[in-house]
Amino acid sequence: MRISQMVVACDGIVTAGAAFGHIDLALAIVRAGSPALADLVTRYLVVDERPSQSAYTIPSSLAQSDPTVAAFERWTREHLAEPLSMS
Repeated sequence: MRISQMVVACDGIVTAGAAFGHIDLALAIVRAGSPALADLVTRYLVVDERPSQSAYTIPSSLAQSDPTVAAFERWTREHLAEPLSMS
């Protein structure tokens, strides 16, 4: 598993993760054919290079290893329909 990479290519298959993974995946495919075209597209789309979002996409892994986080996640999912009070 390569959780530090936004786009991963292995054995002819390319995958991307996170909310805008489809953009990263499309640009990776374009870049494989033409880095210059990919750079041009990023300028038109105002897409910049950014670090991996993997740190924000692994809460389930954290919840599985931390009982407090797991309990909070379970409670949150059970109470999604209720109003939330900051107090």
